[in-house]
Amino acid sequence: MNNILLVDDEALNRICISKLLTKHLNSHNIPFTLHQAEHWEGAIDFARKHNYSVVIMDYGMPGMNWWEAIEKLRKELKWDWIWIWYTAYDRGYMTYNMVNVWQHFLDVWAKKVYLKPTQMDDMFGFISQELIKKVRGNA
Repeated sequence: MNNILLVDDEALNRICISKLLTKHLNSHNIPFTLHQAEHWEGAIDFARKHNYSVVIMDYGMPGMNWWEAIEKLRKELKWDWIWIWYTAYDRGYMTYNMVNVWQHFLDVWAKKVYLKPTQMDDMFGFISQELIKKVRGNA
């Protein structure tokens, strides 16, 4: 079974993404369980209890910043996950420093970065491809 963790502080985003992701993965007959967290502390708690194939996370959330949360997860847990980061910010909006952080995140941890809402179909397609590879042992 593929466990997927969705982390977003906005309930509407979690609802929309979970419905669309469920529809997409079901259409490809990919078995999965989806867990949702509305803050980093919840995501860390879930990650301590479950092994995930995919972690999908929003960039901007209150409380612990994403960098601290990822560092905490990285130190405590096994990293055999496909990390996907999505954001409403595009590179044109971000400051120079934010673009550098974005690039570092891609280079070090994330498999992909998607802009919401325009690239959601691409994100679902990528997740399907990665999970199919994992099932076939090609990941």
